[in-house]
Amino acid sequence: MIENIERSTATRQLTDKAKRFKSLVYYRQLVWAIAITLSTIPAYFLAAYDLPALLQTNFAVVHLLLELPAAAIGLMVFSLAWTLMDREEGLRRSILGAGFLSVALIDVGHTISYPGMPFFLFESNANRSLFFWLIGCLIVVLTLLVTAIVSDKTIRKNFSIGLISLSFLFSIVVLISGYGFLDLIPKLFILGVGLTTEKVIFEYILAVIYILVAILFFQEGKQRQLQGLLWLSVACLVHSFAEIYFTLFSSLSDGYIVIGHVYKLLSSALIYRGYVHASIKAPYRRLDQEHSKLEALVSAIPDPV
Repeated sequence: MIENIERSTATRQLTDKAKRFKSLVYYRQLVWAIAITLSTIPAYFLAAYDLPALLQTNFAVVHLLLELPAAAIGLMVFSLAWTLMDREEGLRRSILGAGFLSVALIDVGHTISYPGMPFFLFESNANRSLFFWLIGCLIVVLTLLVTAIVSDKTIRKNFSIGLISLSFLFSIVVLISGYGFLDLIPKLFILGVGLTTEKVIFEYILAVIYILVAILFFQEGKQRQLQGLLWLSVACLVHSFAEIYFTLFSSLSDGYIVIGHVYKLLSSALIYRGYVHASIKAPYRRLDQEHSKLEALVSAIPDPV
């Protein structure tokens, strides 16, 4: 009898520790959000300085090194969604996977068409590159917005495949439009002048939507104690900072572009972290918790005399 009481007490202690751990995780993400927000102040003044001449001369390479990891993360999100498709498929996971496949492909188009890049199908062009950039950012924020709004219900595998196929076809249409119908795209950057009003307004609209999506993820993540959603909330906040920095540059080798891409890369990494946690870590953690409960239940059964 005494042994059973001791076991029950130990089980309650483990439960209390788990609750404190959940609270600690919540504050960890809050600290991340505060730290990154504060970092925008020194980053703003740092970006105001001219880049070294070597970096300005080879800025296309710098841009390539900043963009490729973000595109790779997008493909990793898609590949994880594709790999887990044989298991129970969730709507949110499918939306994220399909959306980030499109983002990765369009980001590649943005990167290879950036001024200073070698000839590929067409000459590099600032307006084309910025068009791909804005479409890519729009897809990211809409993907995250839809993910935040919909319920994570189970869907059929065929639905996921259809969603991914539509995403791929949409990416091809965007790339063809950017390369074949450049004259129809509004001017986004004028050499010697800087960004156009249309581009700046579009970036600010994206930043506002990112903040709204961050609030949605934070509210649900806090209510349901879901770490993955909390990380997605921080990622959206960081991406809003990136959008703001991309309204400030006046040349295509500007420090504000570097800082903006750093925040974008950090946001992509946080999205992947939240996605991995929601898709892999959280299910296994729930499995461990159920296993612990089962062990505690079995241990609480009186020993036969």
